[in-house]
Amino acid sequence: MKTAAFGTWESSVTAEMAAGAGGEINQVCLSDGEIVWAETRPQEGGRTAVARRTRGGILEELLPEPLSAVSKLAYGGGAIAYQHWTLYFIDAKDQCLYQRVATGEMMRITAPSNRLFADLQVDRTGSYILCVCEERIPDTVAPRTSIVSINVATGEVRDILHGRDFYSSPRLNRAGTELAWLEWDHPSMPWFGTELFVATVDLATGIIDEARRVAGNEHEAIAQPGWSLYTGELYFISDASGWWNLYRYDARADRVRPVLTWDADFTRAAWNFGMSTYAFVDASYVVATMYDGGQWKLVLVNLVHGEITNHLAPGLTEISEVRSDVDNGYIAVIGGSPTTAQTLFIAHGPRLDVLRQTARALSMDFLATSVPSLLAFPTGNGETAYAFSYPPRNAEFQGPAGEKPPVIVIAHGGPTSATKTTYRAAIQFWTNRGFAVIDVDYRGSTGYGRAYRDALDGKWGIVDVEDCVNAVRYAAEHGLCDLSRAIIRGGSAGGFTTLAALAFHDVFRAGACSYGIGDLTTLSNDTHWFESRYLDRLVAEEDRKARSPVHNMEGFNCPVIFFQGSEDKAVPPSQAEKMVAALRTKGIEADYVLFDGEGHGFKRRENMIRVLEEELAFYRRVFDLN
Repeated sequence: MKTAAFGTWESSVTAEMAAGAGGEINQVCLSDGEIVWAETRPQEGGRTAVARRTRGGILEELLPEPLSAVSKLAYGGGAIAYQHWTLYFIDAKDQCLYQRVATGEMMRITAPSNRLFADLQVDRTGSYILCVCEERIPDTVAPRTSIVSINVATGEVRDILHGRDFYSSPRLNRAGTELAWLEWDHPSMPWFGTELFVATVDLATGIIDEARRVAGNEHEAIAQPGWSLYTGELYFISDASGWWNLYRYDARADRVRPVLTWDADFTRAAWNFGMSTYAFVDASYVVATMYDGGQWKLVLVNLVHGEITNHLAPGLTEISEVRSDVDNGYIAVIGGSPTTAQTLFIAHGPRLDVLRQTARALSMDFLATSVPSLLAFPTGNGETAYAFSYPPRNAEFQGPAGEKPPVIVIAHGGPTSATKTTYRAAIQFWTNRGFAVIDVDYRGSTGYGRAYRDALDGKWGIVDVEDCVNAVRYAAEHGLCDLSRAIIRGGSAGGFTTLAALAFHDVFRAGACSYGIGDLTTLSNDTHWFESRYLDRLVAEEDRKARSPVHNMEGFNCPVIFFQGSEDKAVPPSQAEKMVAALRTKGIEADYVLFDGEGHGFKRRENMIRVLEEELAFYRRVFDLN
């Protein structure tokens, strides 16, 4: 084994390989024994393709290039639906609703308009599509949000509900006679407080009747209503207990009862429409995801006794989606582990079989793959925060005796979100070159209960930053890294945490910010409708200037590199450009890379490659890693 300075190791994990492993599988649909899914493909310009495995086991593409199934309503989700050999999808380009029938013919259902659709559900007859709609009204700031039914034959869009700021999760019972849905108003977000309603519905007329609120309020976050196809009962996830647990609505008694009470979260923050983290197996069981000890676990829940009766797929640590086809006995699971890239599994019985993988792990050699360990470390107010520590790992190199590696601290986006433990080639890109990586689930992250999530209220830019600082100090104290060569990086909200850490703490010696926030005072006006009041909960208006990195430049004393998409609607380029100008005025190195045509998050393979290459060159220059 060769000895070389950390951060200089030669690596077979190229930027091209890491970018090629950057796709994502989501939006699984099961019908008539067939499995359909969407997957983002950086190598195809970032488009979202749709594929199918037929009942006979044949794999085929349903959308030819350049067609892409994407909803642009907020952060999207639920852009496809599949039933009786017909695919329904929202076209990324014109945002119209289309159908692809069994013969392969494609037809547009809705005409071009100023409407955006998401969260598609098809009624059992295939006559109507139920979905969330956002309509831009000329000369008004606020869009008109509603739940609508769309006549598949005529394309007529008919309002079922409107009047609230937001709707999501319209779910029909099997008979198509009852509708459940979620709604909420600004300044709430779906992980702060939502309300669950039920009503009888006539899709042909759009008339609802006997609407009643089942659960939820501004302090209780409800998620994922779903009807049991066996008993007709309504289930949902609520954090009323302080944890996102599974509940049942007893319509006869008009009463909500917990299925189980467990100090664990069974879902995560609903940033996208159409999430599914539990699915019915039969009248007595659901298969569900549960976060425990830094891992997402797949468990079997007994609905009758309120017990977890079995842990499934013990090798997985990250599970993002669970679906079922109860009529044909299929379960679909999207998951992965530190040594397994994101994978779509299918079960028709007790065993999970691989159906589709975004990319093979770049090296299955344990000596070359960095596997994270969970750090529980002390932080502010005597509390505990969490992070995942990835050590440098390379089968051919080791660091000099007594030397500790430079470290990259990652602040995830959201901020009400969480990091993932699925194999990520973009992390192995760094660890294989001799960098340590600390991926922080700062206070405010999901998976650790309501109190941990609410710890960010009013304190964004304080507790998240504090946790990133304390994570790297803890790691350095335990010999995991060299604190004098500490880097912080993040995207979106994580970009804000990155910049705030550099502005208000003298710990990090370099930073990398992707489509991040530098000025909180203008963010509410700059960003889209969904997040336009998010700040109300995170930072009081009177504190925003004092908390904004761009207004506190005196604390900056190290170089920063910025990556930005020209078409970003959530965090526009003006945010990065203000920061770059302010740093350069102060005489601090500020590199700026603008990607034409990219939005919030980079989807094109060539741009993902350039980010890694530019960032590596930047760190090696800053720390003289030659």
